Amino acid sequence: MPIDLLADETPIDLLANIPSSRGTALAEEDWLPQWLGVANRALAPYVTAAGAGAVAGGVPTGGVGALPGAALGVTALGLTDLGTSLYNVGSPYFGYSRVPTGSEAIRDIYGSVGVGKAPKTTGQKVFSSALEGAVSGGAQAKALSEMARFATSPTTRNVLSTMSQQPVIQGVAGAGATVAPTVLNELGVTNPYALAASSLLGGFAAGKTGAGVAERAQRVADVGRIIKSGGTPSTSALKEKAQAAYAKAEDAGMIFNPTSYDDLVDDIGSTLKNVGFNEDLSPKTNAILKVLNKSRGNAQSLSDMDNLRKIASQVTKDIDPNERRLAHEVINKIDSFITDSPSANLISGDADVGVPAILAARDIWKKRSKSSTIEDLIDRAALSTEPSADALKTQFAVLARNKNRMSRFTEAEQRMINDVATGKSGSSILKFLSSFAPGTDVKGLVKGAVLFGPSALGGSPELAIGASALGAVGLGSKAARNTLAEMYAKNIAATMRRGDARLPIEANNKLLLSPSIQEMIQQMAQ
Repeated sequence: MPIDLLADETPIDLLANIPSSRGTALAEEDWLPQWLGVANRALAPYVTAAGAGAVAGGVPTGGVGALPGAALGVTALGLTDLGTSLYNVGSPYFGYSRVPTGSEAIRDIYGSVGVGKAPKTTGQKVFSSALEGAVSGGAQAKALSEMARFATSPTTRNVLSTMSQQPVIQGVAGAGATVAPTVLNELGVTNPYALAASSLLGGFAAGKTGAGVAERAQRVADVGRIIKSGGTPSTSALKEKAQAAYAKAEDAGMIFNPTSYDDLVDDIGSTLKNVGFNEDLSPKTNAILKVLNKSRGNAQSLSDMDNLRKIASQVTKDIDPNERRLAHEVINKIDSFITDSPSANLISGDADVGVPAILAARDIWKKRSKSSTIEDLIDRAALSTEPSADALKTQFAVLARNKNRMSRFTEAEQRMINDVATGKSGSSILKFLSSFAPGTDVKGLVKGAVLFGPSALGGSPELAIGASALGAVGLGSKAARNTLAEMYAKNIAATMRRGDARLPIEANNKLLLSPSIQEMIQQMAQ
């Protein structure tokens, strides 16, 4: 039937008032008890499965197994629904009747004793579908996360952990995958393949939209956090802060006794041999050992230990990956010695003051160093004759290709650097429009000839006006593109100084498949 939107109606009003396939008007059932009953009915299977699993897992273990039991209960319900739906898809071809899924059976049991209410209007059906899909997608993701904690096999743990990522986005995708076919069904679409296709599209659309909303909300939260923390520190401020932290660590007066230091050197030597160290094949790591051995029998201050660490850190930048690997082993041992040493290893000093101070100093200095690296790229780009956006891309690409230097940065920081190096940080529209900007170099003069040549030859004022407008748009776009590129690069440096780089919130297509395909199968099984 045709549906008209009145002048004073919103799309939500329209959806809520679409007559249900059962012919019940919204006004007859638009009461709070009915809506609560619909919600209870939608949630009942998952609450029941989680509760039964928690009891089964918790009672024999004194409560320890309650959480993994609840996770297994939800997972078992999902697998039961999926298996039953697959059966229902194929059963008509063999002359068998459709059987209810686990969730449907649970809802029927509750309904027989008056618990829960079936949705009777389109609005209620959409609400019920969204709730079912969201809880199903999100709950299964959380259940897999809980199961990953108790998995003994590394492979199983990794698989479960991967499948449990982005539970909120999976929940949103589940809601979209169930709502889309519900709406189409209420509009008169009954083809199971069309409904199944709408589940896939609805799940992906909802998941992508949810991720976009979450990313924008996180950006707003980031800005608020930065303002609350006092803004971004300057490079010079970080230097002063690091020096103050180092001074505080030195003032703590930590002195490690010779015996404990000698034990550390022995431990480092044996650990390196166990991981494949050979003094002839890894001469720089061998040089580190020689430096460590020269200090045997002597008490070591916190500053002495930090200097030894700095020597080892130089080798982590070596072109030989084996040297880098071994140097990291040495650093890990030194760090553990400093942070985990018992008080018996100290001749004097306060470890409770010295250790946090030296760790803070290293962290601050690392932020300053990373920011300085980015600032150097910006300064070199400023000396180039290329447009700023292109010059920055060139400089960042040099850094991105250097695996040794890139290893200093976190995954999120590397993502930001690579975005500039590959040109993904700017606007493709501005890049296209800026290509029409004339210039004074050979390339720019050619563009000018192409733009204004036809009007000059033909004597057409209209062509001249159009060429001027296009050239102006090109020049403006070029300036905007360069400004945005400079701002983005400076923001990377600022992010390094704050140390709060994060990966953007993006929907994982593989994860969106799970709730979407489950609903597709259920639609085909109807």
